[in-house]
Amino acid sequence: MSEENLGYLFTAEETHLLRRQYIEKKLVPPLRTRFAQYPRLRSAALCFAQYWDDEANDAVHDLWFFSILETPDFKAAFQGDGFEIDAFNLPGLPTHWQINRNDGKEEFPYEDNGLAIPLFAAYCREDCHQSMDYEEAYSLFAIFRKTGTGIEIEFCGEMLRPWLEGVCPERCEEYSPEELETLKAAWVGSFED
Repeated sequence: MSEENLGYLFTAEETHLLRRQYIEKKLVPPLRTRFAQYPRLRSAALCFAQYWDDEANDAVHDLWFFSILETPDFKAAFQGDGFEIDAFNLPGLPTHWQINRNDGKEEFPYEDNGLAIPLFAAYCREDCHQSMDYEEAYSLFAIFRKTGTGIEIEFCGEMLRPWLEGVCPERCEEYSPEELETLKAAWVGSFED
């Protein structure tokens, strides 16, 4: 996405707060389930990439890696793009993709053409496309570590494109101001207490 003609749904401050709430309320609960299902897991990593797909030009895609190590070995994880057995991070366990999808029982709630754009596009590399290797396209955003009392989150992503912080998704360019406010309220309301 270029910097020209960008509209914004949220300020940078709002985006920061909403991103933290989204992670705590939408991503951590299903991650707890994964850690409970696979007790040997000690960590998970969340990566993002923004590139064209069949539905939008600005979709932000997520990629999860899991590990029995305190920090996933990314070189090993990226070798099979998460679809192949990773004997280093997941010896004797299903693939990253299988753990992520959890047999369709409880997937991570994530809309790559929606709220993910204002919350995570700023952390994605520029000019990525779906023909790239995952290692080249995806950027590490956070590492989640299982502790004795819960989950510790290390936010290690680098904001690579700060002008996209809080940006309005392309699909909303034709929305009226009232429609944008309705969408914004629905998104925020979906994970507030």
